[in-house]
Amino acid sequence: MADPWMVTPGERTKHDEQFKTLRPVAGFITGDQAKGFFLQSRLPPQVLGIIWALSDVDGDGKMDLHEFSIACKLINLKLRGFNLPPTLPPSLKQSACVGAGGAPAPVVPVVPVVPVAPVPAAPVPVAPIPAAPVHVAPVPAAPVPASVPPMDEIEKEEV
Repeated sequence: MADPWMVTPGERTKHDEQFKTLRPVAGFITGDQAKGFFLQSRLPPQVLGIIWALSDVDGDGKMDLHEFSIACKLINLKLRGFNLPPTLPPSLKQSACVGAGGAPAPVVPVVPVVPVAPVPAAPVPVAPIPAAPVHVAPVPAAPVPASVPPMDEIEKEEV
């Protein structure tokens, strides 16, 4: 019996056509682009979330054709009554990455990111900055009128 997890050449061709209809940008589709298409399966959103997490192999939040093909295969198998695997079966991952004519698809190497512990910086001695003398010119006092008219007289004059 054939491995049910393997993507067949016919499925691969169909997935390729479906992927193109979603108008990938630079070879990728976003979750928003895939959402409507995947919801057509009528699988619950929670199940589709698990399928997305399994299919987004590199965890970048978007899908290339190979990851999309994995998602489509998982959706099809789930609709046929299969349980979703806790991790991707190697045969599914490998068969989804087969290019045209059965040749392996080109693999873009992933450069691992090695976390580096921060090096504590040596304290730099800081000399105190001498305070510059502040010279403030005195503000001349405004002349105070000899007598200030009452407010009601000021208002009458303005009217």
